[in-house]
Amino acid sequence: SGALHGLRAQHPKVVPVDDGLVVEFVAPERLTSVPFYRKRATWPTLWPNARGAIAVIAAHGGTPAAYVLFRRVTAKDSGAPAIRILQAECADDGTALRAALSALIAHHRDVSDFLAYNIPGANGRGLIVLREAGFEPVWDQVWMTREFVT
Repeated sequence: SGALHGLRAQHPKVVPVDDGLVVEFVAPERLTSVPFYRKRATWPTLWPNARGAIAVIAAHGGTPAAYVLFRRVTAKDSGAPAIRILQAECADDGTALRAALSALIAHHRDVSDFLAYNIPGANGRGLIVLREAGFEPVWDQVWMTREFVT
């Protein structure tokens, strides 16, 4: 529970620090091996439910330090390609997340429209890195969870 934030950027920019990070694009299943993968998240932003999603993992000496789970889509209104960021998490000060985000942006040079979808307020560092990159808040909503009693 808590707040969920939607943020959008046109041509986001990230200045990565060369910190010996290895960044790779991987199948989203690989996130199961990331100790800080956010398992308690909104249903559409969990990797098993994110059809066609890809993950970018930034690692330090083989240990994951950040990841971005995203999907490349075609915008309904314009027909232009767009990127939907479903999760953006890090276990450091944000350096690794900047590297992952920078790789994502560089890899999709033909995309100008980026939307980060339902980023939890608890992910303060991720929100800071996104704001630095030029993402502006578009919506906030309250995240409600429902406990099912069996």
